[in-house]
Amino acid sequence: MSDAWIQGNNRLVNEVGQDLANDILDDGYTRVVARILPDGSVTYKQLDSSGNIIGVWTP
Repeated sequence: MSDAWIQGNNRLVNEVGQDLANDILDDGYTRVVARILPDGSVTYKQLDSSGNIIGVWTP
């Protein structure tokens, strides 16, 4: 989920529409990836603009 992936091929616009995509890009966003473990627990990791894990994210 790098910036290039999020914004490439109109991915964000196709998912949420142009107005909301503009709001998201203007206001900023946090890149988070969630992983569901076999026991049902969920872990969250925050990503940088290149899509690299930079730490744990807590909702």
